[in-house]
Amino acid sequence: MNKTTKELDVVIIGAGPIGLACGIEAKKNNLNYLIIEKGSIVNSIFNYPTNMTFFSTSERIEIGNVPFVSHGIKPTRRKRLNITGE
Repeated sequence: MNKTTKELDVVIIGAGPIGLACGIEAKKNNLNYLIIEKGSIVNSIFNYPTNMTFFSTSERIEIGNVPFVSHGIKPTRRKRLNITGE
């Protein structure tokens, strides 16, 4: 390993909800980590079915104490991505 290469404790594949949660926990535990994602940070949510409704309530699916804001009891994909028309 050369001097410019940083040794990693964890490599996380995917920056979806689980990958982001893992990255937050790695940071809390002072681990050197890298998150690898092939698309945008919301790519996994973007690829969910258009009319999908999440089964959990907003407060149960927040990530890193960032609320998953929803106007209804159960959030939808369109509201999460702020897509107009709903």
